[in-house]
Amino acid sequence: MKKLNIFHHSPFPYYSGGIDTWLNNFISSFDETTEITLYCPTPPADSQIVFDIEGYTNLRVIYIGSFHSYATMVSWSLTLFKKLFFTVDKHANNLVLSTIPTMFSVILLKMFRRIKGSIICSVRGSLAQDAVDLRKPKLMQYMIRAVERSVIYFADHLVANGKDTSVYLETFYSSQSIVIPNGVNLDVRKNAIDNNSDNLVELERAKADGKVIFLHVGTVRPIKGIDFILEAYANLPRNIIDGSELVFIGKGQLDAYATKASILSIAPQFLGAKNNVSDYYKLADLVINVSGGSGVSNSLIEALHLGAPVLAWDNLTFSQVITHGDNGLLSKHLDTSALTAEMKGYFDGVYSFDSELVSQSVKQFEWEHVKHNWSKLLIES
Repeated sequence: MKKLNIFHHSPFPYYSGGIDTWLNNFISSFDETTEITLYCPTPPADSQIVFDIEGYTNLRVIYIGSFHSYATMVSWSLTLFKKLFFTVDKHANNLVLSTIPTMFSVILLKMFRRIKGSIICSVRGSLAQDAVDLRKPKLMQYMIRAVERSVIYFADHLVANGKDTSVYLETFYSSQSIVIPNGVNLDVRKNAIDNNSDNLVELERAKADGKVIFLHVGTVRPIKGIDFILEAYANLPRNIIDGSELVFIGKGQLDAYATKASILSIAPQFLGAKNNVSDYYKLADLVINVSGGSGVSNSLIEALHLGAPVLAWDNLTFSQVITHGDNGLLSKHLDTSALTAEMKGYFDGVYSFDSELVSQSVKQFEWEHVKHNWSKLLIES
């Protein structure tokens, strides 16, 4: 029997983010011949299960501590190290789902010779670049870059979740990586039930009345470009605002952004997290994804797979998937006016899309292809 340790920085299966969706897809790819032990933080007491993992007979989840800030992140890493010192299977291969903070614990285990199997670090974001883009203090930018540079040195394999992430690793750290993008697997969502069906009914009614549905799916926070979306929408002519609905699916800073929207004299719908995201993608006319993260995001390829064109920034994160005018629209990077213009162009009928062609454009990102690449890497490790 093959054995694999996975180290993750959020409680699985209690979060619905892209990395957790990917993890659920990944674990579902293996049968009982592969024994998987997942180490992750303890979920909050009121957490609700997002993914049904009862059928994963080869999976053991071990919850260890939690963290809520950069300071407690360090403490959690040390706690993880101490808890695993005598219990971790030292001969299993190890998959680490981030550079910071989880890689730090694995490095300590390797330094003390508590693990001897290969270490595969899945790099799922450009932390140092994000710190620059979000204008974090210079000291924090330096520290993030220094720590990340140190931890990736210990990885036997670096896996980037997109061409842009691979470029980031080469540019910032002169490190080579294997590109294995995220993959779409809607089977994990097919039995999901709407946790508030009234929301969907209202949107169906609005669309039947001729309104255009602009949709964003993802955590509602600055790194996802929410400020750009709200400001771009507020700059649209009044007839377009009245003839459309701007909808946000996802948890996050809902109250703060609702307040900002009110100040901008717009009334988007913040619906919170949804179990049946696919139903909302199918209803959307145009999905907006202007996240500042890197890699081929799950939300991007899920939207396209379901035939919904996507409006995104014109940078490598999105242009590696989207071709302007074919399966979506690319707007000048970080340009609110350009984003407004593309939204207006769509509303005015300048662009039209064939949902079947949009869906076919991401066929290479179907999970079976991604699964094959991961299986090959694990066999060779």
